[in-house]
Amino acid sequence: MRTDDEQNLFQQITGSFDEPAFLRRAKNTEAAWEVLLARAERKRTEWLKMPTLHLGRLFKLVSNTRPLARFVSEDSLVSLQQQHDQLNPQLRRKILPATNDADIQTELTKLVQTFERFNSRWVKYVEGTDFTGVNELRAGYNKYYTLEKECALMSSRTATTGFQELPMAGPGELMIAFPLLDVPRLAGAGLG
Repeated sequence: MRTDDEQNLFQQITGSFDEPAFLRRAKNTEAAWEVLLARAERKRTEWLKMPTLHLGRLFKLVSNTRPLARFVSEDSLVSLQQQHDQLNPQLRRKILPATNDADIQTELTKLVQTFERFNSRWVKYVEGTDFTGVNELRAGYNKYYTLEKECALMSSRTATTGFQELPMAGPGELMIAFPLLDVPRLAGAGLG
């Protein structure tokens, strides 16, 4: 067993070189996941341009005399509002409210098509994402983090306190971070 002086000397020596291995391991593991997320977010943002455009146009076309509630189900109305708030469409041209139902129906049809096309592309992208590098780092983290921390801190209890293994990354985790668009369901009223 080490004395307090030996412990202090050990910590001074290891602290003067670099951060401990367990911290580097945790940072590298997190950084790999952040890179994967950033790549996915860039692709998603690129592919959301058309759905966002149609969502913005639809909201500009509806009015007090032609409310969106006439064209979509109640739950879709809430979902569309939430997606509109999240995507925050910025249109380049001014769009006046529709003077007839057909204009809204046409835009709504385009919106549904672009949402479905986006969702299809997004599922393919997520399912084709390579999680190997991230999962190798997570496996190393799960296996070595507490050991490396125990070596650095000289306490197994401190090393394991609060430690949680990281799950292996996969499409499900990426879908949680970047979900599909909620395709609106059309209402029966106003579509005739």
